[in-house]
Amino acid sequence: MDPFLVAAIGFKLFSAGAEVEAGVRKEDERKLTSFRIGTDDAMNQTRALQESQSRWDDYNSATSANIAQFNVTRDIGADQSVRAALEADKAIAARDVSRIDQQKMFQTQKSNTMAMQELVLGKNERRASLVRAVSKVGEAVGMYGMAT
Repeated sequence: MDPFLVAAIGFKLFSAGAEVEAGVRKEDERKLTSFRIGTDDAMNQTRALQESQSRWDDYNSATSANIAQFNVTRDIGADQSVRAALEADKAIAARDVSRIDQQKMFQTQKSNTMAMQELVLGKNERRASLVRAVSKVGEAVGMYGMAT
């Protein structure tokens, strides 16, 4: 058998193995990217919880200050306008926290979708590399068959 043909078949088989290895590495890379997206999402959720807590803390602080101010000037229990103002402030704070929570939910859904997409792309890249490798092995077998 011609040594150049043997070398060509060997290179085809080596190339097929390298193709499989590259597909596995691409899948691993996509898994890591998916993990990073999940980690970023966890950090974003923590940040959103901190913002919600900060908003409630601001509300409680402002309410305490308002009550102290009203105590100096009025009888809070008898003044309905003070009660209405405090209830309005509470509703505004609740709406702000609700918006923060809604944004957190949207971001989590987006992150989950991106992470799943990365995993699917990684599997598809690995499958494509396997198909290319099988094709190269087929070429090598064909070359061998023609030579004998």
